[in-house]
Amino acid sequence: MSSTGGFRLPTRVALGAVLAGLALPALAGAAQADNRSLSVTGHVGYHDVTKQGEWMPVNLDITNRGGDFQGSVEVSADTSSLNGTVVKGQTGSVDAAVYQIPVSLPAGATKHLRVYMVADYPGMPVAVRVVENGHAVFAQALPSATNTGTLIGVLSDEPTVFDDFAALPFPSSLAPKIVHLTKDELPDSQVMLRAFDLIAVNDFATDGFTSGQRAALTDYVANGGSLLLGTGAAWHKTLAGVGADLLPMQVTGTSMIASPAAAGGATLEVATGSLSGGRAWLASGSQPLLTEKTVGNGIVTLATFDWAQEPMASWSGLKDLLRQVAVRAYFGSPSVGTPLGIGGGGPVPYSIGGGSTSLSQRGSMMSQPLNNLPALDLPSFMVTGLLILAYVLLVGPANYIVLRLLGRRELSWITIPAIAVVFAVGAYGIAIGTKGQSVQSNQIAIVHVVPGASRAYQESYTGVFAPTRGDYAIRIAGTGVLIAPLSGAYANGQGSIRVSPGANAVDILGMTAFNLRGFASEGTTATPGLTASLQFVQGNLVGMLENHSTMTFSDAVLVAGDAYQTLGPIGPGASIALRLQPKAASPFNGNPVSTRIYPSAMYGNGGNPGAVFGGRASDTERRAEDRTQILQLLLGGINGAVAPAITPMLIAWSDQPLQTIAVNGNTPRAHATSAVVVPLTVSSLGSGAVPAGLIPARLIDFSGEGQPGPGSIFLQNGTATYEFSAPLAAGTHLTGAALSSSNAYMGKPIGPTGTTGGQTLREEVWDWAGSAWRTIDLQDNGTTTLPSGAVNPATGTVRVRLTANIPNTTGPGFLLGNLSLTGTLQ
Repeated sequence: MSSTGGFRLPTRVALGAVLAGLALPALAGAAQADNRSLSVTGHVGYHDVTKQGEWMPVNLDITNRGGDFQGSVEVSADTSSLNGTVVKGQTGSVDAAVYQIPVSLPAGATKHLRVYMVADYPGMPVAVRVVENGHAVFAQALPSATNTGTLIGVLSDEPTVFDDFAALPFPSSLAPKIVHLTKDELPDSQVMLRAFDLIAVNDFATDGFTSGQRAALTDYVANGGSLLLGTGAAWHKTLAGVGADLLPMQVTGTSMIASPAAAGGATLEVATGSLSGGRAWLASGSQPLLTEKTVGNGIVTLATFDWAQEPMASWSGLKDLLRQVAVRAYFGSPSVGTPLGIGGGGPVPYSIGGGSTSLSQRGSMMSQPLNNLPALDLPSFMVTGLLILAYVLLVGPANYIVLRLLGRRELSWITIPAIAVVFAVGAYGIAIGTKGQSVQSNQIAIVHVVPGASRAYQESYTGVFAPTRGDYAIRIAGTGVLIAPLSGAYANGQGSIRVSPGANAVDILGMTAFNLRGFASEGTTATPGLTASLQFVQGNLVGMLENHSTMTFSDAVLVAGDAYQTLGPIGPGASIALRLQPKAASPFNGNPVSTRIYPSAMYGNGGNPGAVFGGRASDTERRAEDRTQILQLLLGGINGAVAPAITPMLIAWSDQPLQTIAVNGNTPRAHATSAVVVPLTVSSLGSGAVPAGLIPARLIDFSGEGQPGPGSIFLQNGTATYEFSAPLAAGTHLTGAALSSSNAYMGKPIGPTGTTGGQTLREEVWDWAGSAWRTIDLQDNGTTTLPSGAVNPATGTVRVRLTANIPNTTGPGFLLGNLSLTGTLQ
């Protein structure tokens, strides 16, 4: 019995093992069946609409009809769907990032996920993978969205309000897409809100906004966004969650007035109160109907009526009114005057209606500063030459002489490889000694300050230099940081960086030794305590710069058009007097100002020429090159268009990193170039000659055929109306007023009003004294004297209207340059 039992036990064990082995495929099949029961549905953008260059949501619904699931969801740009096509306007290829979100999904459950990605491609093709234990169990490409160059977000309980924006007679590049948002769809980051050229709120309970959404809306406007508010009877409902500092008017109640929009004595309920830093640009008697306020770099427009209520809703002139609101929103922001409009909402210059330049693509301009590390320099020619010479002498004559003296020349087959190994180890040791054994980081950070705001927009470009190959895990300090891949630079194929959005984490995979790879990020930070004020007095910008922060700035520069003033170091608590005579920039004046402030050999105006051809650059040379590249991003120049408008800007420099990172849990050896950028508003215009560009034109209305823009306008059959407004000091008035035109595109010259080849262009200025339009002879790339009645004696405002007519639309049209108001202040 015992022998039989002893025999049966091994037999049973073996049989059990066989049965278990046979069962494993079945179990695996069951697990796979569970995974196949996962389903994913998704939408890209806001209601399947995206805007290229901006952060767009990817909304996913994951349903589990099988067993419990523990894994992650990976979302990335589906570059395979582009089929190798070249994307118009693309600046280099974009190294796709994978955004990964951990997911725990019980059986029978559905989970909603939302992740934001930069739309670097039109329509934003997106691929989704569900991963379990390192293996993809589900993969799907989401349907592409509709791409638009102009996006309007609407928050309203009325489902069709503001839909008329989409029917406005704008050029196709400016025709907006309208998306109606719920409260949950409104982002809580101004960087995400930047995608909207206009956010319109009417009859909507804003008191339900979270604190993050309220702060984001304030930051959105301050950084260049446009906000439209409708009030009327629902004024309290609409304004409850909007910051009081944004409102052009403090509303206290409503009243009924005779409607200017309807016949038959119909009445209109309007909000009443007092203006609070705003002005009424449309009124019925003393009652404002549309008020406007500049907040930071943005515009807030408040209508004292409800856009969706009668008699306004059916008024025949409603579309004309919406057209003016849209034009003022698109082109009324001060950020429109800058080359890239960074940090601002609305269409950016030179990309009007075509999407903005994304964070990833702007990073391509930072490739030179990021690579400007001593560790990335080519080996010293002298060290390399001496090493090669020593090797040749040792492996040749020295080896031969020694072996001959020893009488053992047959050992050369041993000594020559040994010498080669020794020199290889020596070369590696020299490389370690010169390039370092620790991880290094190089960071370019730019903080865009809005005067008076407590928060600022920050964009950062970070390169990581690794002495050994492998994967590197990077953690970024802070919260709410949006991370994107860099364009064209440091690419290593799709998925070479993996981003965990909620954790501010980036994993750079497959790095090779002595190589630099990187990423870009943007978000909101506390405003550095750097303040400045400016006035225009006797032809100069004068003011004071004060450093209320604990930072020490190694240098600062004030730029106003083509003129600049370097200020030197600024310590904590220091103040420096500002005095600069502004001068309009021009593409015909030689090298742009961005390349002249810090001379370097790279731009042919100083420094060590040998550094350009492989020599070692000094720290001073590197600093000049880095700052020049950043200035080109901010001011335009070789890599960007020159803005003819004079927008005073202060740039303060620091070598202190503004974003703290850890690599594999350790603090890397950090190199940094940080810039704090403060656009300055001239608080008042006193005495002196006003240079061209200081009082730029603002486009306030456009209709017909053509292409409007901040730097130029192309007119066929259409009308464009401009306004010039200046903060005149008390008791000051403008004499000898004239229009200055600067056309970087050498457009069609225009002379006196009349007919040219069947085309007519009528040029007019509003006569405030006679309340009528008067004909003028506008000169392109020249100066046009205005009649005395063209300047509003109370406000200093000037309005100009251009009307083009081309019979049968057979002519090319008129390409006109940038306009500004000049004269003498007395």
